[in-house]
Amino acid sequence: MQKKISYIIILLLVFNVGLKAQSNKIDSLVEVVEKITVDTSKINAWNDIVWKIKRSDYKKATEIGLKSLKLSEKISFYKGTAYASKNLGAVYYYQSDYGNALKSYEKSLSFFEKIKDKKGIAIAYRNIGNIYHQQGNFKPALEYFFKSLALREEIGDRKGISAVYGAIGLVYSQSGDDEIKSALEYYKKSLKIQTELDDKLGMAASYLYIGSIYSDLQTSTQDSTNSKLAKEYFEKCNIKSKEINNLGLIAMSDNALGNIYLNTDEPEKAFEHYQNGLKIFEQLNSSFNIANSYVNIGSYHIHKEKFKTAEKELLKAYQISEQIGATAIKKNASGELAKVYSKMKKFEKANNYLIKFYSLKDTLQNEENTKKMTQLSMQYEFDKTQKLQEIEQQKKDEIQEANNRRQKIIIYSVIIGLILMTIFAGFIFKSYKDKQKVNKKLADMNIEILSKNAMLNQQNEEIEAQRDEIEKQRDFVIEQRDKIAHQNKHITDSIVYAQRIQQAVMPPQEFFDNILAEYFILFKPRDIVSGDYYWATQKGDKVIIAAADCTGHGVPGAFMSLLGISFLNEIVNKIEFKEIEANLILNNLRASVKNSLKQTGKFGEAKDGMDMALCVIDTKKNTLQYSGANNPLYVIRNEELITYKADKMPVGIFYKEKESFTNNDIQLEKGDTFYIFSDGYIDQFGGEKGRKFMSKRFKRMLLENHKSHMSDQKEFYNKTIEDWKANKDSDGEHYEQVDDILVIGFRM
Repeated sequence: MQKKISYIIILLLVFNVGLKAQSNKIDSLVEVVEKITVDTSKINAWNDIVWKIKRSDYKKATEIGLKSLKLSEKISFYKGTAYASKNLGAVYYYQSDYGNALKSYEKSLSFFEKIKDKKGIAIAYRNIGNIYHQQGNFKPALEYFFKSLALREEIGDRKGISAVYGAIGLVYSQSGDDEIKSALEYYKKSLKIQTELDDKLGMAASYLYIGSIYSDLQTSTQDSTNSKLAKEYFEKCNIKSKEINNLGLIAMSDNALGNIYLNTDEPEKAFEHYQNGLKIFEQLNSSFNIANSYVNIGSYHIHKEKFKTAEKELLKAYQISEQIGATAIKKNASGELAKVYSKMKKFEKANNYLIKFYSLKDTLQNEENTKKMTQLSMQYEFDKTQKLQEIEQQKKDEIQEANNRRQKIIIYSVIIGLILMTIFAGFIFKSYKDKQKVNKKLADMNIEILSKNAMLNQQNEEIEAQRDEIEKQRDFVIEQRDKIAHQNKHITDSIVYAQRIQQAVMPPQEFFDNILAEYFILFKPRDIVSGDYYWATQKGDKVIIAAADCTGHGVPGAFMSLLGISFLNEIVNKIEFKEIEANLILNNLRASVKNSLKQTGKFGEAKDGMDMALCVIDTKKNTLQYSGANNPLYVIRNEELITYKADKMPVGIFYKEKESFTNNDIQLEKGDTFYIFSDGYIDQFGGEKGRKFMSKRFKRMLLENHKSHMSDQKEFYNKTIEDWKANKDSDGEHYEQVDDILVIGFRM
């Protein structure tokens, strides 16, 4: 009894020490714990001490945590091992040591599963998800968060549910513009529960997250309403954080308010908030947030045109984020460094950091991962609904089973009585029916004989009439067949003539031979004429090349292709030489298409247009401009494939169209290999499983073969797609070509 009372006193001391505990008090407390003779009580006390000092005294927390883990493993105290591993994971996490943190959290998960502690398992799932989130691995992060959410809902842990909602919202907020609404939905779900529970800490965090969403929306939409909402939520977070004295959230809201003031051209207020946040993060020794503060301060100095100072702060951010594996911070630092070096006329460094920025951005916002994250969310909702349905069905089945048992007793009694009565009645009825059957059989045989004679006579007459009708129909079918064959030949001759016209307006091979040193054009229309087309021209020192994919294929697509080629020739001829830029050509082409097709955006009108990748090569300056409408440009340089993304809009009417297409400037290097193409190759069905070829396989094929001579590449890519189609589907048929195919490659 005395030992138990001592342990309770120690726990009370631990809770009173908190984050403000001095080192000598902790040492005294540890000495008291050392005197506890019951090992399990000692482990529990150690674990509580580690949890309280996990951020304020890293070294001591690590030392005590390892002692607790060692002793709990020695005596096979699984609960102690689970919590010791969890607490050690938190210590490593707050020091940005994500590798050791992940190992500790995974260990805690295995022991919580051994003791079947559902709440502990849910905590471990969320902790592991946090690690993957910090490292920029959003797909596994969401997998673990949804696992945690399912368990929290199962055990009715509303506070835990709100925390996981916030974590899921944070992942979606960093997954690209398409997921912003999902992030806001989860943050508001979290805030609703926190408000009902009066969870001040959770409310402060949710204010910060929701403010961040409105800040992102303001950046993308330039809507001042979003800016006001963001500022309102950040100020709520700052007030609530100070009310509960949470230094971390105070610092984060300072950083967020700094961003608002910088965007609203109040740089001095922004700098004050950034400095306040940095001081607190340094006090908390939070590497991740320190790096983020350096990025913000660097942005302030860019705004003030103090580029040397900005470079210094941003390099600090880049180095820290690289050390701790914080991909999102590293991406932001790379983008700002590219701006600084561009302003300082250090274009090589600017280009290097710009490439890093886009590479990291692609890693964080990969489309396939985004689709998978959305699927995870949908799968979670589906599993949740299905589970509720199973529980409801189980209750119905139990009630039905009880009713069935009562009914069976009644039914069995009635059946036994009926069986006895039926047997008796059966004997009487059988003798009567036997006599009737004999009489009926004789009568039926007589009727059948008469009926068959009449039927045979009728069938003979019908056969003669059918023979005459068949002969008439045969003559009619032969006549119609001959007409269709004649019409088909006439139509085919017209389309073949249209093919010659289409080929005539596209540049001949001799023209490409004169303007490009090494190239290939793989052009495979699905029908005789094509909705895909290629086009090229030369004006002074500038060579212009385009690969386009019109709405539809066959004859409709071919009409659009002739329209596009005509407009391109007209546009380039009327533009002054010095004003030739890739995006201006696309802007003019879009205007011509909309005008010629009378596209105004009204309901019911034609939405025809075309996707296009267009390049302008300046042979004098040794540069290449690229602008794209839905179709990207692939560049292979130094064994690395670089993707220049197109604008997500066609050349034609589009409800989300931007004012201008984006212009990408590329400094050419010897050996650069470029590829522009339509979506026909990537979308072709085939292979052993009847799937699309897909862009991932297409990129790998280009990387593996880009050094080959262009003519050899064309032959290889043509054979590859034909072999892909040559596989047979479930009906034993070869796969038909589903769309026009166009791939153009050229080397500088």
